Amino acid sequence: NADVMLRMHQELKKYMPEHVIPIPYLNSSSTDLIPYVPVFIGDWYPIKRANSSGRNPWCVYPEFQRVVKLAGSKPVWFMPQGFGTYENYAFPTSGEIRLMLHLAVAAGVRGIAWHGFPNGHWPWMMNYNMYPYSHLGGGGQHAPSWDGVRDAGRTFATVGPLLSNGTVAPLPDNASISCGEYKSPNGYYQGRAVKLFAQRLPAGMLFLAVNQNPYGVEKATIYLPGNVFDLTALASAKNKIELTLASGDAAYFVCDASEEELQAVFQSRFRAEAARYVLLADRAKGAGIPTADLEALRKMPPAKALESLFAEFAKLEAAIQASPLGKTLAEMQEIRSALDEIDFRLGVARKLVVTADMEKNTKRYARWVPHQDAKYEAIRNRLARAFGEFYRITDLIDTGTFTPELAAAVTALVPQAREAAQEAHAWLDNHPDKAMIDDPYEGNANR
Repeated sequence: NADVMLRMHQELKKYMPEHVIPIPYLNSSSTDLIPYVPVFIGDWYPIKRANSSGRNPWCVYPEFQRVVKLAGSKPVWFMPQGFGTYENYAFPTSGEIRLMLHLAVAAGVRGIAWHGFPNGHWPWMMNYNMYPYSHLGGGGQHAPSWDGVRDAGRTFATVGPLLSNGTVAPLPDNASISCGEYKSPNGYYQGRAVKLFAQRLPAGMLFLAVNQNPYGVEKATIYLPGNVFDLTALASAKNKIELTLASGDAAYFVCDASEEELQAVFQSRFRAEAARYVLLADRAKGAGIPTADLEALRKMPPAKALESLFAEFAKLEAAIQASPLGKTLAEMQEIRSALDEIDFRLGVARKLVVTADMEKNTKRYARWVPHQDAKYEAIRNRLARAFGEFYRITDLIDTGTFTPELAAAVTALVPQAREAAQEAHAWLDNHPDKAMIDDPYEGNANR
């Protein structure tokens, strides 16, 4: 209802800073509301359970091609599926995430706004009513498909300035691709294994080659015109390029770009990498390890600044690796991997770890009452303590605190977390009702 939406916006403006503009997200089908919003943010969640419409990441392209065309000069953003449920919605794989995002870009969207993460739910521990599956948990847990979010984010941190000024264009005659065919197991896609798309920039031309196989690696040869710049390698490239693309991934190139366009690329990537450097530097300072002056780097030309930042990154990582902090961070990663894995698995086993009596007797937003199986309850309590200790230590290290006592606490936590996770895995493996364990990735070609 446009009248209600506009009235709500007027009310919000009374309480929000002047520079903040309320922008609703809408179903991508609600294109009748395009005239009433400054940016059209459309959600589209095509990764469904087998008892629904199944997994169809390829439909993102025609859906947003349609929306972008209707929107005209108004920017369109894509709200992708960052969640899964026990009923209708399956959980996107890494390859499906990459494919959906790159196809949306190929269709002309100007931004990404996720729905479903970071998630506030902890399904095996707390009685919340939110999504059971999320790529990023409320406590920072990484789901198995987090890699897809990470990979696409790194790409967009580089090519973002070009995409924001690009306009979808037909593939020119002097650009082409050679590759094999791909047919999805569910029949939703059959065609070129890798597709080549183009966008016209104010000066140059942007090309992206997208692997249409979300479940496997594909190869292709592309032929591009003019002076080619590889936006992944951040270096000049030949006109004939051999590609090997991970599942659903894409490679981006710009041809005959202006100096201004290239500098915007370097500047954007520098901002993203500088943020990562600050996080690592905060950890290093707690161990007394010297770090670079980012303000000095920011004064350099963008390409030189980024090159220098990469060098400082390598220098800082080597210094950390050679220090006691390096050992502690490696142990922290070991703990995180063990906890992330069992966290996700307990979520898919919710019917086993949360009984009907527990649901009946636990207040909303409270920790689940004790499980009837005393063995599992003891395991759950050990895991909860491991999670709590892990995040307590993480907060200290991330904010620049590092002491021998903290390092010793991490070393002691490694076997505690690993053994608690192993016991939980064994409990699930040996459960007489393990057939009730959910498969949120059901229907993908890797299963």
